[in-house]
Amino acid sequence: MKSPVPSGLVSWVIFVVVATIGITPTCRASHYEVINETNKAPTQCLVQDLRHPAWTKGHYLACYSQYFQTREGWGGYFYGGFVGDSPATRGLLQFCSWQMGGKGAPAADIDFCYAGRHMSWAKTTWEGCAGGIKGHWPVTELKQNEWHRFVARTWAPLDDPDHSLIGIWMKDITSGAWNHLATTRYPGTIVNLSTFFGFQENFAGGRADAVASLHIRNTYSQRGGKWVADNKCLFRPQGDGDKKERLGLKTIENGTALSLQTLWAYVEKATPGQKADQAFVPEKRALTYRLPERPMFFDPVKLKSLAAASNGSQLYVKWDLAAESCPQLSYKLELFDKAQATGTPVQVLKGNAPETRTLLLDLNG
Repeated sequence: MKSPVPSGLVSWVIFVVVATIGITPTCRASHYEVINETNKAPTQCLVQDLRHPAWTKGHYLACYSQYFQTREGWGGYFYGGFVGDSPATRGLLQFCSWQMGGKGAPAADIDFCYAGRHMSWAKTTWEGCAGGIKGHWPVTELKQNEWHRFVARTWAPLDDPDHSLIGIWMKDITSGAWNHLATTRYPGTIVNLSTFFGFQENFAGGRADAVASLHIRNTYSQRGGKWVADNKCLFRPQGDGDKKERLGLKTIENGTALSLQTLWAYVEKATPGQKADQAFVPEKRALTYRLPERPMFFDPVKLKSLAAASNGSQLYVKWDLAAESCPQLSYKLELFDKAQATGTPVQVLKGNAPETRTLLLDLNG
C-alpha cells in the first residue's frame, strides 16, 4: 500500500487527499456583493477571509449568501454567517437553506447530512427555510479581531448521481486549523454557485449596537477549474427616511483589504458624534482592493497517521490528517502486490466523502 500522496492538484480548496431559484428572506441589512465584470463562467467554489474587529449586540453578520443553479434547470438558495455578542461569551455560526425552485424540482429533498464540531442540524420553516446547520462556538476558538477563511464548495457524490453536495469549511488563520462546519445535500446536479454576497443585519431594532464592522480580503472563486480574483465589492445600504442605513467604507492594510462599517443612526446607542460622522453616508458604493490573480495561500496535505491491518480476505485502512492540513474532499486507495508499491495496482478504491477516514474492503486474489 502506498503512503498517502495527493490525488490531484494540492490546494486547500480543491480538497484532494490520500492515496496508499429560491426566495431571499427580507431583512433590513446592508449588503455587499462580490462583482466580477469580466468572468461569468460557472462557479464551483467560493473563498473569502473575514475579520470582525469586535462582537456587537443585535447584529447578524453573514459571511456569504448564495444562489445556485442545477443542470435540471432548478435553483436554490443558502446563506451562512454568525451572531456575536458583547460582552462576548460565545458566537453562533449558522448555515441555512431554502427550498428548491423550478419546474419539477422536488418539494422535500434537502438533507442536512454533516454537522462539524460544535454544530448540529434541524429542519424548520423559519423564515420559509428548509432548515439549517448551526452551533455556538466558544470565544476561545472563534475570536474577534482575527481573520477566518470561509470556503463554500459544491461537488457530486460518486455514489449518488441524482444529488449534489455543498460543503462549508472555516480556517482559523492564526492557528492554521481547518474546521469542516457543514454539508448539505440538494437534488440535481449543481453547476453554478452563481451569486456571491453577504450582509450586516440589525435584527434587534432600536436595542442593537449602533455600528457593526467587518473586514474583507482574499476573495476568490473557482470557475471551470481556474482561480479568479474577485477583488471588487458593491456595498448597498437599505432602509428609508430616518432608518436609512449609513455605510463607512475604505481600504485597509495597504490596500489589500476592505473595511465595511454600517451605522444604524436611529438605535438607542447611537451617539451624536456617530450621527454627525461624515464618514458614514447612506449611498451605495463600489470598492476595489489589491489581490493577486491566483491565491497565494494554498495549504499542503499533512498526514497525521496511516495504518492498515489484514484479516483473511479483509483489509482495514485508517488515516488521519493534521488540523492545519489541506481539507479532504476525495481519497484514492491503491493496493499493490509488491512491497515497493510499484507497477499497476491490483485494486483501486475511490471516494469523495470529506469525513471518511476508515475503509474496510475485501481483497481480490
